[in-house]
Amino acid sequence: MIDDGAAAVELAEFLRLLGHSATAWEAWTEDRCFDLVMVDTADQGDWETHLAIAAARGVSWAILLVDDGTDIPAVRNVGGLRVIGTLMKPLTPVRVAAFLRNYGNGSDGSVGQRAGDGPVRMPGRFIFRTKHALRGDAVVGYEAVAWQEGAGASPDHDSFAGTIWAAEAALGLAGRLARARAKVPVAFSCSAAIFADAQFVREMQLLTRYARVDPGGLLVDVALATSTLRALDLSEAAERCAAAGFHVALGRRGEAAESWEPWTMLSLSEIRLDGCGAALPPGEERALQREIVALCQQRGIRTTIGRIDSEADLRDARDTGADQGLGAYWGAPLRDVIL
Repeated sequence: MIDDGAAAVELAEFLRLLGHSATAWEAWTEDRCFDLVMVDTADQGDWETHLAIAAARGVSWAILLVDDGTDIPAVRNVGGLRVIGTLMKPLTPVRVAAFLRNYGNGSDGSVGQRAGDGPVRMPGRFIFRTKHALRGDAVVGYEAVAWQEGAGASPDHDSFAGTIWAAEAALGLAGRLARARAKVPVAFSCSAAIFADAQFVREMQLLTRYARVDPGGLLVDVALATSTLRALDLSEAAERCAAAGFHVALGRRGEAAESWEPWTMLSLSEIRLDGCGAALPPGEERALQREIVALCQQRGIRTTIGRIDSEADLRDARDTGADQGLGAYWGAPLRDVIL
C-alpha cells in the first residue's frame, strides 16, 4: 500500500507480477486485509492519520516514504502498527520489491519477520571506484561502493535489499556508459549466499529490463571471504547469471594455487585477488599470485589485483601478470563519474 499518486499504480502492478497482493491507497476497500502499508510523508493529507486508519484495519507494519534530503520523521508506533523502515524517493519498483524481500521470511511472503532490530534506512547513495589496466593505465571498469558520510566507503553486499540497491546504482552508470558508447562494465558487490539464491537472477533481469539496459554492462562481484557454499552451488548460480547475459567476478583468498582450480572452472569473466589467506612474505605472495594469474589465463578469465595503494604496490601487481587493478593509487572514489 502506497499513497504516492501515479507511482502507486505502477508499483502495485509490478508487485503483483512478483506474487504480492498490492493496491494503491485510493483502491483499498474495507473487505481487504494487508500486512504492510507504505505511506508518503509528503502527502497532502495527514500521513499519521493514514497510519492510524491502517492500524484500525489490522495492518501490522508500515514503511515511510520520504523525499531525498529531507529529515526523517520521528518513528513511532501507531495503534499497534509498527514502522519498520523508511525509503527514500524517488522510488523504483525493483528497489521496493528488494526492500520488502529483505523483511520477508522467505516462506510465506509475510513482512516484518526480520524487523526485530528496529527501523532501517537503506543506503541511498553510491560512489564509484575506477578499475585500471595494469598495462597502459586506462580505465577498464567501475565499481559501485556504498557511501556513508563520515565513515568512508565500504561495500554493501550483506543483504538482498542492499545488493539490489548497489545493482541499481551500477546500472545507472552502466546506462550512461552505454549511451556514451564506452564499453566497460560496472561492478557491484554481492555475497555468495545471495548470489546462489535461485531468485537472484530473476530479480536482476527485472531490474535490467525496467532500466532498459543491456545486462552485459554489469559485473556481479561475488565475495567468497566467509562463504561456506560448495563450488557446485556457485557453479549453478554462475551458469544462471551467464545465461542471462551478466558477467560474474569472484573474489577469494587462497594459500595454494591448487585451491583455486575448482573456482576457475566456473562461468566467470574475472577473478579478484585481494591477498592471501595467511600472512606470507611478499616474495611468496607474489609467486602465489603469479600461479593463480597463469591458471586464470589458461581458462580465459581476467584477473584483478586489489588494494593497490602505492607505486610499489603497482609494480608488484604488474609483476604478477594480472590484467587490472583497484586501489587508492588512482585516487579516491568518485562522487560523480564525468563521461
